[in-house]
Amino acid sequence: MIKSIEIQNCQSHDKTTLEFSEGCNIIVGSSDSGKTAIIRTIRKVVWNRPSGNGIQSHWGGTSLCRINTEEGSVTWSKDKVDTYQLDIHGQKSMEFKAFGTSVPEEISRFLNINEINLQQQLDAPFLLSKTSGEVAIHFNKIANLTKIDTGTTAAKKAIAELNATIGREKTKDLPATGLIKRINDAETQLVNYAYLEKMEIDIEVLETMEKNLLSAFQKQHTLEQVINKIKQNKIDIQEQKPLIELAPLLDKVFALDKKLEDAEKDNANLGNLLIKIQENQTDIQEQNVLLSLEKPITKALRLYEEFRIADNDRISLSKAISTIKGNRVSLERAKAEYERKHTAFEKNMPDVCLFCGNKIKR
Repeated sequence: MIKSIEIQNCQSHDKTTLEFSEGCNIIVGSSDSGKTAIIRTIRKVVWNRPSGNGIQSHWGGTSLCRINTEEGSVTWSKDKVDTYQLDIHGQKSMEFKAFGTSVPEEISRFLNINEINLQQQLDAPFLLSKTSGEVAIHFNKIANLTKIDTGTTAAKKAIAELNATIGREKTKDLPATGLIKRINDAETQLVNYAYLEKMEIDIEVLETMEKNLLSAFQKQHTLEQVINKIKQNKIDIQEQKPLIELAPLLDKVFALDKKLEDAEKDNANLGNLLIKIQENQTDIQEQNVLLSLEKPITKALRLYEEFRIADNDRISLSKAISTIKGNRVSLERAKAEYERKHTAFEKNMPDVCLFCGNKIKR
């Protein structure tokens, strides 16, 4: 008895495991939920049908189906070729390849499954569509009534031989009559149903095409989402354009602010220089008092040296004063430019910051 089935990469099944119970097992589910794919996969293992790659999933990968029973397991897999593996408890594993379109005899004998054990959705009800003779043959086989089957077969053979003498074959001048005519008519009718086998193959191809179409729809949906994101990004870029246009103006304001800061530092340095000059003048005055007490020559020499130093200081002071005046003019110009740029910035800058969304304090 089958205990469980494992399916991987078979049509719509990525990785599926089914546990079976004793007796009759029925697979139910909504449309396109994979019921038919399960039956087809089992049929592929049991009878190696359908042939080709129709059972494999469209996303690729090795297809696999493992049927576990109480005695062991049968594993069918397909990547480039079909492969069977038979594992019987207590025995060495056997692998089968290059077996054509049939199923290895060891696999068929181990599974022991026929059409009675595996019903599909559109199959006729079990035994209800059979003739009384076919039903009797089925139960005779189950009861192992071989003698009755042998007798029935012999009787049918005798009847066939008797019917062969009834009627006549169709000739150029005369049509067939009796039982022969009925047989010819039946054969003619059977030709009308020859399309059923091809229809089954066509249905399987159409289902594969449907799966591919569904995959294409999914890819189209993903592409539409990407296009919508691109459109939204373009809208965001348009909304940020005013802020981007203000960037050069902001850079100029920041540059002027840096120049103003440097000018203030230079002004502070000039103030310190003036203080040092005043301190030097005080020191000179103190030294003059001391020099008045020295001898006239020493005093004259020192006075000359101090005069030279004072003259150098005067020249340095003149240069420093000129630098201060120039810096003041530059400072006034920088302040005027800053006021003009600041007024333009205040005029163009909104009340709410475009970066953080907070209200700007004026």
